[in-house]
Amino acid sequence: MTFFWRYPAPLAALAVAALAVLPGTAVAEPVQSLQAIADAASRAAVSRARQAGFEDLEVTVQPLDQRLRLPACGTPLATAVTGSSPRLGTMSVKVRCAEPAPWSLYVQATVLATLEVPVLVRSVGRGERIARSDLELVRREIGTRPGTLILDPARIVGLEARRDLPAGSTLQQGLLAAPLLVERGQTVTLVAGSAGLEVRMQGRALDSGAAGDRLRVTNLSSGRAVEGVVAEDGTVRIP
Repeated sequence: MTFFWRYPAPLAALAVAALAVLPGTAVAEPVQSLQAIADAASRAAVSRARQAGFEDLEVTVQPLDQRLRLPACGTPLATAVTGSSPRLGTMSVKVRCAEPAPWSLYVQATVLATLEVPVLVRSVGRGERIARSDLELVRREIGTRPGTLILDPARIVGLEARRDLPAGSTLQQGLLAAPLLVERGQTVTLVAGSAGLEVRMQGRALDSGAAGDRLRVTNLSSGRAVEGVVAEDGTVRIP
């Protein structure tokens, strides 16, 4: 909180004169404004969030102890957000004064961003695939672990829920998984070679996998175990 003191001109002049003539009178050192410290921390937190692409922001700075008395800074306050702090949510901001009397202070700031995020319009059961009609875009205030949220509906469609999800849920990476195209023990088609010259053979999957996963397969002709990548059509391509 910033306090403003106003003295009528004649009284102010008398006060200055009194201080000049009284022996042993000490002039109080100027004190740093706590509001200026909070403002500096707020600007640093907003800057960090904007560097990550967030725009519609709300910042709250943890109140500073009103008993704090720091020497007034003669230069603009420097700030730095600790490297481990998130882009959104609660972060620690170091506010530093270089001169005339150096000091530094850590301030907690919480940044929230309002984003359009896809949410479920109905409850989805475990193992159920999500369709585009299951999603709608809703403006939500986001602050905690925004990096795990999936913001593009196209990245959600076709994925399976790893557990029951209620209507209104936002979708995070750990809640969804690509559907398995190959089950362990399943007979699959192995594809080797290039598009101009492909060799196809039968194999038995030793692991389960979704599109893009690497898994081991036994070549039924040779009996050898080989490793390949699951293609979108369920075949396993051998490099």
